[in-house]
Amino acid sequence: MKNFKFFLLALILLIGFTLRFYKVEEIPTGFFADEAAIGYNAYSVLTTGKDEHGVSFPFYFQSFGDWRTPVPIYTMIPFIAIFGLNEFSVRFTMVVYGTLSILLLYLFVRELFLKYKNLNEQFALTSSFFLAISPWHIHFSRSGFEFTTMPFYLLAGLFFLFRFLHRDQKNKDLILAVIFFIISFYTAYVIQLVLLPFLLGIFILYLKTFIPKHLKLIIICLLIFIFGLVPFIVSASSGQSTSRFIHISPLTNGKSINELIQPMAKTYIDHFSLDFLFFKGDIDMPGHFISRHSIRGMGELYFFQLPLIFLGIILLILRARKIFVLLFLWLALYPIGSTMTAEGPFSHRSLFGVIPFQILSAIGLITFIYYSIRLIKNSKLRVVISGILISIFIIIGSLSIKDYINKHFNEYPLYSSDYWGWQDGPEQIMNYFLAQKDNYDQMYISGEFNGGPQIFIKFYDPQNTCQNKCRGGGFESYDPTLHQLFVLSPGLLENSIFKKQFLVKKTIYYPNGNVSFKIGEITKQSF
Repeated sequence: MKNFKFFLLALILLIGFTLRFYKVEEIPTGFFADEAAIGYNAYSVLTTGKDEHGVSFPFYFQSFGDWRTPVPIYTMIPFIAIFGLNEFSVRFTMVVYGTLSILLLYLFVRELFLKYKNLNEQFALTSSFFLAISPWHIHFSRSGFEFTTMPFYLLAGLFFLFRFLHRDQKNKDLILAVIFFIISFYTAYVIQLVLLPFLLGIFILYLKTFIPKHLKLIIICLLIFIFGLVPFIVSASSGQSTSRFIHISPLTNGKSINELIQPMAKTYIDHFSLDFLFFKGDIDMPGHFISRHSIRGMGELYFFQLPLIFLGIILLILRARKIFVLLFLWLALYPIGSTMTAEGPFSHRSLFGVIPFQILSAIGLITFIYYSIRLIKNSKLRVVISGILISIFIIIGSLSIKDYINKHFNEYPLYSSDYWGWQDGPEQIMNYFLAQKDNYDQMYISGEFNGGPQIFIKFYDPQNTCQNKCRGGGFESYDPTLHQLFVLSPGLLENSIFKKQFLVKKTIYYPNGNVSFKIGEITKQSF
């Protein structure tokens, strides 16, 4: 049985890795500016010890007029050192994070249900399987965004915390838990809004275990945690660690609480709607037009998880109320990231909640099978029925995964590569520029990218072989005395006074066949 357990866990990890790794360079189609910024800053620190702005080993990284958290950038350095600066190394970093999070979820759930000796392994394996196939988690594990690092370090902290609570209560386990929680605090801005109340809730819930027996250790760990927050507190005085919140939250933009109560309440409630979780996901919620954050035609969870989640909740209320309170708190906090913007729900800002839904689904499934079998007295019939129930789940799960794979790998690239998606085109543009650099005095990329084109120039030409000929800009930089090359979208070109004088040298297309960019030069004709 022990070997079979390891076999199942290895199989789950293989499934999770495959779903995250397959064609990760090609899909999502395009490479978003945030991905390029994280990758280039990691490369810059690796090669020079400085970020893109020349600051030596910064804690927070300035980027696009904002500041980025350090953990995703610094932990990407080994992958760039091995694979070089390219789209693969950036996204493969998150593939690894996503896959290892599956393992950590198994370890955490096993500790969480440790006293349920006959079920904790089943809960743990099934939870890890649900995370392995989760559309929500897979989606961000296939991009270079920082959000995927958050569940990994949070789960690592929770694993050591509950290992401390439920086993020998070794000091090192609690100290390791605190260290991982501190690291998780610097993974993504959204967790900074929920981590402290989440940990405080756990502390209150398990107060009798912590105090008075471990009062001295608690004080030491509290001091370590406070010390770990010093960079955040210091950076807050300069606006670095709070810049993202200031930029996106209407609370900092002159609106009163009374004006925001209704939209914030609606945003919070929408995170628990059937549309967001099971039918539409992020992409098709009212008012949403950004296609980067989920695929069309399904929710953040599979529909077959809905009854399982309800069953899981019922079982926890009846048999494990302390764990129910823990997961209830987790779910209650998960919408906060989007709620503070008074718009949403957004899947990336609420990724904190991807874990408890998988745990509840696992509890519901195992509960359903377990109690269905217990109703049968005949042992042989019990084996048959259990096999039938497991087979039914495998069939339903396989069909759901098959549908997701088709939507993600075949349909998604056709509508998610434009400006509101992954902004496909910079790599092809830069490859053409670098091939033509000796033929032109200047080459301009129009600013039709989030954050501007400069980060792509740095990312795809880190050695500056373009010798500063590659620049961000458009026709406003036209100089008739110079031989120049321009890249513009069809829309900008059509509305330009130079459209009749624009000689197209190369056309770049989106996966759906639409023109994304035209590369060309202005002929020296009168106009």
